[in-house]
Amino acid sequence: MGVVNWLGSLFSGGRSATSNTNFGAPTDKTIPHVLTFANILGQVYKAYSHRYDEALRHFPQNALAMRRDAYLQSLLQERYLPTARRKWQLEVDDDKDKNQKIVKEGLTRCVRATKKFARMRRYLMEATWYGRYGSQGMWTRDKDSKDDAGNPLWCFRNHQPVNGDKIQFTWDGTPAVMVNTSAQWPADSLMYTERAPALKLDRPEWRRQFIVHTHDVEDADYFEGEMAGAIHGIGIRSRIYWSWWMRDELLSWSMDFMQKVGTLGLLVFWYEEGNKGAKEKAEANAKNASNRSAITLPRIAGKDGTSNGVEQIAPSTGGVEALQGMIADYFERHQERLIVGQSMSSGGRDTQSLGGTGRADFAADTKYQILAYDAENLDETLTDDFVQVAKTLNYPWADFPVRFKSIVPDPEKESRLKGLTTIWDRVPVRMADVYEAADAVQPEEDDEVVEAGNDQEHEQNMEEKQVADRPPGDKDNDDSKEWEGILTYAWDESKHPRGQPDNAGQFGPGGGTSDGGQPKPDKPKHGDRVSQLKQQRESYQTARREVFESLRADAEASLELSKDSGRGAKDVFDNMVYFEPTGDFEKFKAFNESMNTLDDLLIDIVHGELTPAEAHRQMGEALEAAKEAMKAHRKVKPFKDDDDMEVSADDLKDNGQKFENIILHIKNARESLRTYATHRREMRTIKEGGDWE
Repeated sequence: MGVVNWLGSLFSGGRSATSNTNFGAPTDKTIPHVLTFANILGQVYKAYSHRYDEALRHFPQNALAMRRDAYLQSLLQERYLPTARRKWQLEVDDDKDKNQKIVKEGLTRCVRATKKFARMRRYLMEATWYGRYGSQGMWTRDKDSKDDAGNPLWCFRNHQPVNGDKIQFTWDGTPAVMVNTSAQWPADSLMYTERAPALKLDRPEWRRQFIVHTHDVEDADYFEGEMAGAIHGIGIRSRIYWSWWMRDELLSWSMDFMQKVGTLGLLVFWYEEGNKGAKEKAEANAKNASNRSAITLPRIAGKDGTSNGVEQIAPSTGGVEALQGMIADYFERHQERLIVGQSMSSGGRDTQSLGGTGRADFAADTKYQILAYDAENLDETLTDDFVQVAKTLNYPWADFPVRFKSIVPDPEKESRLKGLTTIWDRVPVRMADVYEAADAVQPEEDDEVVEAGNDQEHEQNMEEKQVADRPPGDKDNDDSKEWEGILTYAWDESKHPRGQPDNAGQFGPGGGTSDGGQPKPDKPKHGDRVSQLKQQRESYQTARREVFESLRADAEASLELSKDSGRGAKDVFDNMVYFEPTGDFEKFKAFNESMNTLDDLLIDIVHGELTPAEAHRQMGEALEAAKEAMKAHRKVKPFKDDDDMEVSADDLKDNGQKFENIILHIKNARESLRTYATHRREMRTIKEGGDWE
């Protein structure tokens, strides 16, 4: 429908001006976005302009320069990787429904069969920079992934990235990809934009081959019609372009300054005024001063008759230091804040706003909100362009939604759960709130559950932890019972009756009879004995507490040392040559699989919330995985594949040394954990009042 016809259908038989509160019956008509601008571009091919982005609008070469900026790339990597490495799951409305469960499990196998899935999620995150980004692949039958009936599943294979600047959108929201016209494309799907020809993905067989991810959307100003395309995706590049441009200008000024004065300043060659020969010699010397800044100046001979000479003028560094401060403290600081959120380094400069743990909490919350938004945004794209297509191909009869869901831990979960446990013995608490705070699902009637109290090992571990964590002498666990009957004196009439000769002089007020002829002995000095016992007990308690606190510090140090060793192993792993040649993949399958296993284990060790016991077990598995990877690595020979990927003998030798370092780091981490466990057992022994030396 043309624009004029659309307007006629919208406004024919218009409403009365007095019925502004009567919205009438619902309608499927809205104002086309392209008609909300003063100037309408692309009326021939009915597509938005590629100049939706500030960098592309001002100077496209600058967009390429920004892409190659190492500082910006480091910030983007810090933002991309946490989302790309998230664990994930598929969700349906009813897990108890048999059909939904079958589809969920089958599609999970289909997604897991996607090779380099983490890499695909990583490059789709480039939409954060460009505003839109894509992935193109092929749906093929996978004989290794089958449904419940044994049929091979349709899986997404051979995917590759599609640059965001190649993607444009038509007025009706259909994506289009720039192509070369040397190939034969259907005429009705090919459009010639102001920048390059583009193929509209207006056919199902083309659209399902693409995953198109977009970042933020923005409605441009009424008088900036060329930027209307931002309604289909605008990225950080456009947001920071002018900040980057100013920073780049300041950097060029700094480099110009260093070029001029970085060679120890300015050289002045003096010559006698009016002496042509002296002037020529001075100019020749200035030219021979290599790349140093030099000038020639005349001067009148002084009283001593000297006029020729060379003088060095030292530069002032105040100007370049001011430039460096503006670059780092203003432009780069604000770019960092925009891309990765509040950081402790940037927030630490402001002592008037947030401080101490408040600044740390704010930084953590900001980063969490960014991670949660990026994950939810990417999840929606993968749900629509990936999971939905897989469901249509593999289970066309399924009439229920299946959603892709990244698992993002909530940093406030622990505090909320702690708050609930604090108040539920005072006021009623909804059980649903408890399950939500714990990220748990309330069990149904036929669910198998673990009852609190049936897990004796868990209770024993919790009790031992409580005993070990409290220092000796705490009120909640005071061991004064050990001294009961020693610090107090009481007369027991049943054991020591009055008037019996064998009780005379014992711990009683009299002993014997008044006329029994027995002399009254002196009363024992009980106060001195009690005082002595009290001093002994206090000295003993002080010694126990000192040893306990010393062991606690040693245990914490051992635990931290174990974490450092784990991080060291991961750092070494990340710097290894991790190759996956495109030629003979089966030849390197064992090596790549063992490397993937080792990578997953190291990530859990470094970033997972593991108990010391779980970490020790995980490190044992990582140690075996590292040995297997090193064993497979020894079978790899130097090669060069079809894509000019080359691995030399030096690369393999360097990898071998790094494997040894990884194994050493893991062994040190496990040994530190064993030391930690030993210290904890000693703390428990002291706490319980056992023998110790």
